[in-house]
Amino acid sequence: MPAVPSCPLARVRRRTPQALAIVLALALAWSTANDLAPARAAESGPDLSPGDLTIVLTALEDGGGADPCRAHLRIEHAGAVPVSTFSLRLLLFAPDGGVLRQVDVLAMPLIPGEATPAVFPALDGPCSRIGSIRVTGFPLCAGRAGQRLDCRAAAKTANRTATPFGD
Repeated sequence: MPAVPSCPLARVRRRTPQALAIVLALALAWSTANDLAPARAAESGPDLSPGDLTIVLTALEDGGGADPCRAHLRIEHAGAVPVSTFSLRLLLFAPDGGVLRQVDVLAMPLIPGEATPAVFPALDGPCSRIGSIRVTGFPLCAGRAGQRLDCRAAAKTANRTATPFGD
């Protein structure tokens, strides 16, 4: 009977546990490094400074008829850090203090030295049903590399309407 050459798969099978362990270790190291990269960027990257963002309520406009009340905002960015992802959460109150609705407004990107307009339907019905508007948070606020920015600390409000607006 002729001699059977050694099977190359036998050698692979012997090395598979070590190779698998190495591949898993490398995958874990790569995954961990990538998961921590945004956190490191946020820690070491520039952030917004207090007063960099001014959120101005410029108008509340009745649409008339079946059209909703529309709110006009202008977000002024006086800082140097670009904000690529931005949204703010507003609570609209009735004149008696009851909550009418919550609105998330998406306005992006915020370019340093420029103002970004945002127009949105604030309420079905006349604007006179709105007693006040309050900024309650910033669900989205991130720079170009995805690092989280502190929009709460950077934001201030201004108002050009008779309806109270602030934080």
